[in-house]
Formats: sequence, C-alpha cells, structure tokens
Amino acid sequence: MTPSQMIYIMIAICVVFMAVILFAKPLKMLLKMSAQAAAGMAAAYILNFILSPLSLSIGINLLNALVVGILGLPGLLSLYIIQAML
Repeated sequence: MTPSQMIYIMIAICVVFMAVILFAKPLKMLLKMSAQAAAGMAAAYILNFILSPLSLSIGINLLNALVVGILGLPGLLSLYIIQAML
C-alpha cells in the first residue's frame, strides 16, 4: 500500500467519524420517534379492536403514525377524542 493510499484511507476514516458525530443526535431522535410511532400504532390497533363495538376507531395510516410519533400518548388520545366528536 502506497503512502498516498494510506492518507486517503485516514481521510476517509476521519470523514466517516465526523459524519457519525454530526448526525448522531438527529439519528437518535429519529429512531426514538420511529419507535414511539410503532408502539403508538400497535396501541391504536389494540384500541381499535377494543372500541370497535362502540364504533370508535381511527385509521392506521402514516399521518396518524406521525401524530403519535411526535406527540406520543397525548397524540393518540387526541386522535380518539377527535374521532369521537366527529
């Protein structure tokens, strides 16, 4: 391996390391929101099953997942309250 190749490899390692440091916090926030949205949609699915005799259910879709992912449990409850008012 030539010295210039070693320098290119070291520069590439530094760039990757800096990218990981730069994007660590937004990536962590995105993963947390995704996990929260998945758990919220699972809860919505279960609540839809339980509340179906009362004809109260919300759709399982991307918009509702986004609301639940950002707002969490209050978002899920607000979706059901809005559906009950409609």
